[in-house]
Amino acid sequence: MGVPLHDALVIVDDAYRHHGSRDRVTFIGAGRVITGADAAYAMALDADLVCIGRGFLFAIGCIQALRCHTKECPTGVATQSRWRQRGLVPVEKRGRVANYGRAVREDLMVVTRSLGLRSPGELRREHVEVVVDIGRRMRVSELYPYPPLALQVADLDAARAARLAG
Repeated sequence: MGVPLHDALVIVDDAYRHHGSRDRVTFIGAGRVITGADAAYAMALDADLVCIGRGFLFAIGCIQALRCHTKECPTGVATQSRWRQRGLVPVEKRGRVANYGRAVREDLMVVTRSLGLRSPGELRREHVEVVVDIGRRMRVSELYPYPPLALQVADLDAARAARLAG
């Protein structure tokens, strides 16, 4: 059974924190992360890093024709056919890919700095609010409270994130 990324991050992070071993693993959030705001949300839910696939596919020219598995990708992005690969000229797309990467990073930093933080590694559950009902919002830290042992480990995580960003 699959679990949505945000729920999975909280479940796994809480389990590792509960056993006092969170500082020994790196969590990578992957799945529907396209914007810097998506990355910030995943990092606030304790992902150490995020993996972005779909956004970069769009940047290089994917049109979501949903033909990847047939080897008939019309843009040449997801195919093994040499004839179809001619439609993808990486040298022409590299600027779009680089611009997308810069935009995601800038968006992530805008979110981070708007919260008064210096690094995305400082994002925590208390920095995020979600809509839980019409007209009702709730902090993620209230919706998913850290386990008791997590309070002792939180400072170690901030230092670890700063080293990773280093």
